[in-house]
Amino acid sequence: MLPTWRVLALDNVQFVSAFGEDHEGHTSPMYKIAASAHGALHRGFRRFTDELRAQSRQVI
Repeated sequence: MLPTWRVLALDNVQFVSAFGEDHEGHTSPMYKIAASAHGALHRGFRRFTDELRAQSRQVI
């Protein structure tokens, strides 16, 4: 099973965690990822969440 990702994006800072079926989300550490000139990880998560929002559809 794929992990569940949690990404909180606030301005130029993201907080990221992942957890699987063996762990609950509240026991997973959150990692702070700040934007920087060479911040490929921050840009990658930003592009991922932007694309996810662009392709999503409202179900309720």
